[in-house]
Amino acid sequence: MSMTRLAVAVSITALALIGCGSEDAEPSPASAPLLITVRGDLALTQELASDAILRQQSTCYGTKGYDDIHGGAQVVVYDAAGVVLGVGKLDSGIWDYSVDGYYRPCKLSFTIIGVPAQDLYQIEVTRRGKIVVSRAQAESGNVHLTLGNN
Repeated sequence: MSMTRLAVAVSITALALIGCGSEDAEPSPASAPLLITVRGDLALTQELASDAILRQQSTCYGTKGYDDIHGGAQVVVYDAAGVVLGVGKLDSGIWDYSVDGYYRPCKLSFTIIGVPAQDLYQIEVTRRGKIVVSRAQAESGNVHLTLGNN
């Protein structure tokens, strides 16, 4: 192969490699936002003599002013400015038998996948108001919300 042909072949290969990039290419993983999973639970508490929490077989849910607290109820994660970052739902409630005495909570857990990483979040269950939690709490499952009269 002559030197001229070799130089042309190297030049064409180099141009082809340079031209492989595109403005429409996907962003590199380094530029993609870090996503986390937000985990927590809501404890609905009432006096056991009250009928504001109903139990149906192995599940429990709210009633009489707490009708919006049940499996499938919406959970929203916001950033500090109030922009929605993720939406999930409450799982079915279960009685927390580890609590003895007059109050026994109905615990409903939630998991919201793919939430952009932030230092602080606001979490709202149904229309009950936003609660501020840290990223560490959200990632570790250490978000424990309480609603009720104890």
